[in-house]
Amino acid sequence: MQRATNFKKTAYDFKVLEIAEMLGKPHNTIKMHLHRGRKAIRLKLEKTMQKPLRQKDVKRMLKEQLLDLAKQYGNVPVYYELELENYLEDGISSFMWKGPSKDEVVFMRLDEKGRLDDFARSATKEGAPITEEMKLEIAQRQLRVHYPEALSYYTLIEQAKKEASTSFKFGQLVSGFPLDGFYCVIEVTNPGEVIQFTYTGYMENPPEMPKKLYPTERILNKLYEGEWLLGAASFNEKYDSVPESGICAIYESERLTQAYDTVTGKLFLDDDDASTPSYVPFPKIEAMPKKAKIEEIIGINEEWEQYEEDSMCMDEAYEELNWRPKGWKDSEGKSYEHYMKSKFENRIKVKVDKRTKRLVRFMWLTENEGEAKLSEEECLQIAARFIQTYYPEYTPYLYVEVKEEGDLEKNRAFFRFVVHKDGLFVENEFFHINICKKTGAILMFSAANIAVEFIEKFELKAIKPIKDLLPLKGLKVQLEWDRVFGKTEQDENEMRLIYRIQMADGTFIKGINAESGEIIYSLI
Repeated sequence: MQRATNFKKTAYDFKVLEIAEMLGKPHNTIKMHLHRGRKAIRLKLEKTMQKPLRQKDVKRMLKEQLLDLAKQYGNVPVYYELELENYLEDGISSFMWKGPSKDEVVFMRLDEKGRLDDFARSATKEGAPITEEMKLEIAQRQLRVHYPEALSYYTLIEQAKKEASTSFKFGQLVSGFPLDGFYCVIEVTNPGEVIQFTYTGYMENPPEMPKKLYPTERILNKLYEGEWLLGAASFNEKYDSVPESGICAIYESERLTQAYDTVTGKLFLDDDDASTPSYVPFPKIEAMPKKAKIEEIIGINEEWEQYEEDSMCMDEAYEELNWRPKGWKDSEGKSYEHYMKSKFENRIKVKVDKRTKRLVRFMWLTENEGEAKLSEEECLQIAARFIQTYYPEYTPYLYVEVKEEGDLEKNRAFFRFVVHKDGLFVENEFFHINICKKTGAILMFSAANIAVEFIEKFELKAIKPIKDLLPLKGLKVQLEWDRVFGKTEQDENEMRLIYRIQMADGTFIKGINAESGEIIYSLI
């Protein structure tokens, strides 16, 4: 996630919303991961941000030995080209090869002892499908080869059959519940080829089950007696338990989505210090002359050239476009630093709706020199005018989120224009714009996900009082081992047994439909 010519200086200064846009995830999801610091994400970030080592600093094995070992593990074809070769201070090494086709990829990471701890490749083996039992035997054999000592700690906890493969997840159980962050996932194709292997370790001294647990019925009573807030959110019938896609008025409670101490019954709060944002109406402003070409809208001139890059977009409804300076040559090297710079230094990245040809988002990953000349208010006018020009149908439903003093920056101005209808702000639906105070250029833009037709269609009808909708049916208080709660580093490293309220089948609850009283939960 790099953004500037001066790579080291500004590589990791992205805000949560910018990270969310680049990864294609809801900003609340990114915020949760960053705040909780789950082991897998924390380790990956730490490994990525460490400086590559010179050859003389590599210990335990020579680079050539590690590279040869990685090739053997991955059975890498000789015609694949090595694109990533990185060695870190803690002895961890990473490699990636790519074939002639964009779908031909092998990625591998070895631990400090030269053992495989992360591996993924595109399927290459063809043939008749083997049985599920044979796939399991292959997965167990892979685990036994690389981490035989883990077998005494692991149990098969999940087996997911897909169209072309089966994924096996082995985890460490304590009193029948898996420990968060300790597992091994192995995916085997129908013909019997291993295409994924991810190992995160085990606990030699796992925690013990509490002698006495807080009654689960009292947890549900806490939920029903707590505060419920009326809001709105957009839902997709493909992913959520709604009859049709659109906006729904919902009741939400932090007690419904957070976790509880299994001994005391107390609620763990992740965002107890978070302030409630305030909003002002969208400014009255005239549109500027509308430009037709994407290059003109974004401000791309003849100094840039469009180029092809493997798309990170999984949704076929969108197209990704890329520009770089003409005659640009990536710096030599195959380390993480060189690889990330080749993807994100001096680039313009654009996402377009294939059907409407409309901009969904764009981002300038460049350094802007000079002194800041524009005020926050002047930048707000630029951002609002852009939306008024190219997305005028949304402006009657937009409010500007007011920033606190601590959120202001010297050289950039960030704005969120939040969708609002019938007195309710629609959760996670907003326009986000980043303005350069030096030049007034729009450095980043992302549009609301929901179509304006759904906003126009939404209206509050017969909202039922929350007391008439309680108690809820189909809920279950689930037990989990987790390590994400607490305010200190020691707390985060401590494994805790928690309660979490979910549907009976374990699916995540998003809220209660304020009109029908139905629980809305995730289908994935």
